[in-house]
Amino acid sequence: MTFPNLHTVRLSSAFFDMHESLGESYATELVSLNPTLVNIGVCRPDSIPDVQFWEAVSNLQYLKSIGTSNFALHKGEMETFWKVLSKLEEVDLSTLEFPTDCHQPKFTFYRLRKITFTAERSDYRVQFQFIRLCPNLEDLFWRLLREIEVLDEFASDIERGLWPKLEAIDLCHYREDEYSS
Repeated sequence: MTFPNLHTVRLSSAFFDMHESLGESYATELVSLNPTLVNIGVCRPDSIPDVQFWEAVSNLQYLKSIGTSNFALHKGEMETFWKVLSKLEEVDLSTLEFPTDCHQPKFTFYRLRKITFTAERSDYRVQFQFIRLCPNLEDLFWRLLREIEVLDEFASDIERGLWPKLEAIDLCHYREDEYSS
């Protein structure tokens, strides 16, 4: 389905469930046929779009932001997912769970200006290493479920000027009972 002026698409569980007979290829086709996309949102609790979906997203020339919610990445999708992120200005990786054996990206994310993490179960170290690879970061919102050891390293990196353009930091620590309510 082609929409000549489509700039934003949000794909939720309902979308994937509605098109279950077509599989993940329907989402991939939707992205591939709409090269004018600037913003994409993906919410899929039970699984994630496949590698072909992320490859189609990585080919979008005008894409500036991605929002993800409620899904876990698998090791096989990581390289393509990092490639997608390397082209963006803004990412909202709310409740995105990185694989436990996640390798570090081979990219420096020069374009990324704004990052949002709501870390529930993910490895904070992977998130921190990702943030370190964003030298032009201007705005960071990092919601933390528990105390983490990387905060001292984070403070040291700020003092060393790792993010010279950083204008806004929102580090929010919350308890699990606050998150679930």
